[in-house]
Amino acid sequence: AVSAFTATMSGLKFDMTLLDERGEQRPLLDVWERPRCVVAFLRHFGCPFAKQHAEKMRELSERYEKFCEEAQVPEDERATFVNIGIGYSWQIPHFRNETNWKHQLYVVPDAYDTTGGPYGLFRMKEGRDHVLTPEVTQPGGLYEQAVTAGHSDGGYGTDDGPKDGKYTGNIHQIGGNFILGPGNVCDYAYRSKCAGDFGNLDELYEVLTGFTAKGQPVFSKSAQQQSELMNMTSKQSPDSAECPFLTGREAPAAPAEPAAPPSLLLRAVPRVSAVAAAAAVTFWGLAKAGYGDLKIRVPAALGVAAAVTAVVVPRPRRLPIPVLKTARDLDREIVEAGGIDIGDGPALQINMERRRRASSWQVEEARNRSPDNMLTGDLAVAAGFLSYVRGFLVKSHPNLGRDGPVCPFMPKALKLDCMYVGIAPTPPDVTIDMMANLVRALVKQFHKLPPTEGNKKFYRAAIVVFPDVPLSRALELIDGTQASLKAELTALGLMVGEFHILNNGCGLRNESFFPLRTPHPALAVRHMVPSDIAFLKSKPEFLTNFLKQCQEAANFKAVSPEAQQEARELLGDFTN
Repeated sequence: AVSAFTATMSGLKFDMTLLDERGEQRPLLDVWERPRCVVAFLRHFGCPFAKQHAEKMRELSERYEKFCEEAQVPEDERATFVNIGIGYSWQIPHFRNETNWKHQLYVVPDAYDTTGGPYGLFRMKEGRDHVLTPEVTQPGGLYEQAVTAGHSDGGYGTDDGPKDGKYTGNIHQIGGNFILGPGNVCDYAYRSKCAGDFGNLDELYEVLTGFTAKGQPVFSKSAQQQSELMNMTSKQSPDSAECPFLTGREAPAAPAEPAAPPSLLLRAVPRVSAVAAAAAVTFWGLAKAGYGDLKIRVPAALGVAAAVTAVVVPRPRRLPIPVLKTARDLDREIVEAGGIDIGDGPALQINMERRRRASSWQVEEARNRSPDNMLTGDLAVAAGFLSYVRGFLVKSHPNLGRDGPVCPFMPKALKLDCMYVGIAPTPPDVTIDMMANLVRALVKQFHKLPPTEGNKKFYRAAIVVFPDVPLSRALELIDGTQASLKAELTALGLMVGEFHILNNGCGLRNESFFPLRTPHPALAVRHMVPSDIAFLKSKPEFLTNFLKQCQEAANFKAVSPEAQQEARELLGDFTN
């Protein structure tokens, strides 16, 4: 269904190829797989609006570079800038020189059927009505302003275009601006309303840098939307049993009201009787067969008893261990299934009436398929959870009471691609013991997950999502499992966190903000860090384990003497 250069979404196939000035191909999604990226979709190269758009993006990039220098943003954390135009690869050097553009510049492979490529995928407007609008054509309008600013028509002769070289492709296609990545995430999307409309570039700058032009902090809109969706400013009632998230996954049937279990003695009697009978029969049978030596009969009877025990005594039920995948691996699967994040919902929700060559796009089939079914099952859960991580955990929020991301740990984990996610199905009668054993099994894998060397390994995190756990049991199962494992895991230098929509754990600096809410019930495991003392004050064994890390763990070398002293004093309060 999908190659590195094609995306198939609900029956619509999009060419995801870009061409550089040498004519070499590059998959569109590779552009922002790792760095955060400002992507501008231009009009055709011969249009004055394309040249004006490129000039404005150059000015924005220079403004951003100045910000990075003043804020001392590390080189590897800076966003890149990419212009995508409509033309031919051999025209790229000319356009680059004309617009003084020093960053990445590509063209789409088909300059005339632009709706079948990235422009169509990202839902850019296309049509005569979007080009010849009053805003463009009226005296003093956008066209006249562009020409007055020195951006002329034409200058790009083509083998198959008009002789005057004025047009280099689809003249009815207009563009837009996006902030994409790293990974399958869109932080900003603006689609031009008409030719010459580039949106509010000050707003794009604020989203890109997190600050206004005057240096005032700007909080992430996506983080605020996520917190509103999960009602993070109000305590939740434990009686709530509904979730506002649609995942495409069928919820398991609610368990029937169980009958009162028989007493432990009544359950044990038939099993003990079976084992004893098997041993006695074996002992008697060997005697009848002439084996009178007790050295033979006793071991044989015990062996049979052990075998019968293995059959008649049930083993503890265990949950299947989920496969842990990095965010980057999940991104590839999600994109291949049609789940590209383009800023306002699934990319397949395109106005198909605008499509040229409609018969080749299987329009009727696409119309008959529900966009909600684009991602289903575990992949839908993973996509929703990654959206939460990137849209909330790594963003700033006004209710935090401090600067920086909601989870200071997560941006580095994503950058190193060592945040792992596993989706764990559970039966209706799942127990805390079953979930705890699952986490224990994953902990054994955790220490083997890359990276395994150096300080980078301390940024590893594993999140196990339990989409089948009903919210009516989230407090019992998620919180109960976390409580049962905390002492055990902190002794290993690990932290375990509990997350679900009913979590009323408040922020450290704001008792009216509840940031531990997630779209699905989940448990997270990561390495302990010095600042975790804030979460380890409730029990002496937690403090003991913290102090042990201070002495042994490589990532605790910089722990402050004040933090260690605080832990000792708190531990002393328990023992006195």
